Amino acid sequence: MCQYLFRLLPGLLYLSYPKLKSNYWYYKKEDYYQYGSLAKKDYHFIKRHTQNLIQSGDNYNLNGYFSPFRLKLGISVCRTLKIMGNPGFVVKNTPIMRRYYILYYKKKVGAYKCNFELHFHKHQLFLCQISVSEKHLTSASSSTALVYRFLGKYLKDDIDINFEKKSHYQFMDNESSSISVSNDSFSTRFIFTNPLNDSLDHLLAVKHKDCKKNQDEENRTYDRVFVHG
Repeated sequence: MCQYLFRLLPGLLYLSYPKLKSNYWYYKKEDYYQYGSLAKKDYHFIKRHTQNLIQSGDNYNLNGYFSPFRLKLGISVCRTLKIMGNPGFVVKNTPIMRRYYILYYKKKVGAYKCNFELHFHKHQLFLCQISVSEKHLTSASSSTALVYRFLGKYLKDDIDINFEKKSHYQFMDNESSSISVSNDSFSTRFIFTNPLNDSLDHLLAVKHKDCKKNQDEENRTYDRVFVHG
């Protein structure tokens, strides 16, 4: 029933790759939602923000479980719609994996604007990116203050978070979920997943294959520049 209701979302609400319309409004949406999504990042970026620091043990513990707006990993599309309402945009029919959806939401928490990017595979949430921004450009000090404001109460370890010294922090909650926190000039970014999730493994495998293919093509291009055999 949930999947049936999901398919009935208004036609302009989602971007379906095979049916993308070629007018200005859709072009602008395509730029933002298709090419700016976490799913379009390369293999090394996704692996760095979901697994690298966890595997090396260079992470910090949270005394609780990470559940922004009561969203937990494994939650269904139907339950998400009940909690968050209709999404501002939906990307479906992506060429990356079958039965892969991305739902976008915009929420406001006090002075902060939160852009949610929720990734579903087989109708279950397995990856989430939240970009948190303020009215002015994000600085290292404001990102540090933001992390302490949202996570400080739940930090188990006495750590010194300072984005002027380090650009990327990784946390693990009581349910072994990974929370990667980084910043740029525009927002503080939280990436939330389970490093052992099968859907994440599938995504990383696809990305690794694409990365190797692109690298091989790049090498062949350079090989032909100066010397010809």
